[in-house]
Amino acid sequence: YYPAALDLVRAGIGSDNVKLLQAVAWEAARIAAVNEAMHWETFEYRNVYVNDTLTGGVEVSPIANYDSAEVPTTAFDAESVMRDYIDTAVESSGIEDLDEPPNDLDAASFEDAKREILNIEREVWKDVDYLIQLLGALNPNGGVPVPTQLLGLLPSDQEWPEGFKLNAYVDRLKAEKAVVGTASKSPFVAVDDAAPAYPDLRRAQRLSFGIWVLLDSLLAGFSPAASTRQSVLELDSIWERLDAALRGLNAINTALKNTLEKS
Repeated sequence: YYPAALDLVRAGIGSDNVKLLQAVAWEAARIAAVNEAMHWETFEYRNVYVNDTLTGGVEVSPIANYDSAEVPTTAFDAESVMRDYIDTAVESSGIEDLDEPPNDLDAASFEDAKREILNIEREVWKDVDYLIQLLGALNPNGGVPVPTQLLGLLPSDQEWPEGFKLNAYVDRLKAEKAVVGTASKSPFVAVDDAAPAYPDLRRAQRLSFGIWVLLDSLLAGFSPAASTRQSVLELDSIWERLDAALRGLNAINTALKNTLEKS
């Protein structure tokens, strides 16, 4: 939201202080991001009550499912949120104390960063698919060990490479109107279908955290690819978390491939 916020600030605040304008725009963008998260919260986190669980609340799923019944009925208006803040910032006595953005940022750099995130998101899914195929070759009766809440994040607007199988599995879950989960049961949600306006960066962000439920135990011993959940939480960006996941998947897949070739 920063490029749009900076345009609004330049139009709304009469100042030649570039650093001040950038700091107000950065804060306006931060507020918009927080409001966006609140806008999507009820969709992103399905409520699970004790009576809904299979074990009386003793166990819960490590990944929250989406709730297709809670898709927002109105569009998120980031511009309005940022305008409201900028209008009040002009009158604020603390405007000089706002944090400046970490770098000189412009619309082009943000578009480049978004493109890189979506590209690495695609690479992660390709490696997850390869992982499932390798595990299937080693144990044909093992099924698909990817949490279905994670599979719901598979982008629907991609042309996947020949031999890619996860999209067909997702299509089957949708066609069967599958009810999924281990500790509690809820309908399978394909996020792109349930909420076409859902931001693709939020989808990638969710994957960058959720993928570690799959990788956490598998990565043990694969240094330097190995990452604990805590170290992942301490990474600063979606791209860094997805990159760590990709390195972990590469390590696992290489080991599985070597095992398969020796068997």
